[in-house]
Amino acid sequence: MGAYSYIIGRTDSSKNSFPFEGNYPYWEVADRARRFADVGCKIFQKFTCADCGEHMVMEVPNVLYKTGQCDICGNYTDIEDAGCNFIIE
Repeated sequence: MGAYSYIIGRTDSSKNSFPFEGNYPYWEVADRARRFADVGCKIFQKFTCADCGEHMVMEVPNVLYKTGQCDICGNYTDIEDAGCNFIIE
């Protein structure tokens, strides 16, 4: 895969209340990611494993998942609850 740019930050000034830095509410991320995908960008969802804390990136572009399995420890994370982010290619 090529170089990525992380899309980090909020449109409001509220404090990030998610357990992992850089993760934001699923539906907020989905809305922002859709806007980029709609103009031709290739987006990849990323999340932080709730068990081991490793950062994971989904392999399928322009799809957002509500759960994800960690490649390191094998546990599943409820992404809708834990939050996520995305990167663009």
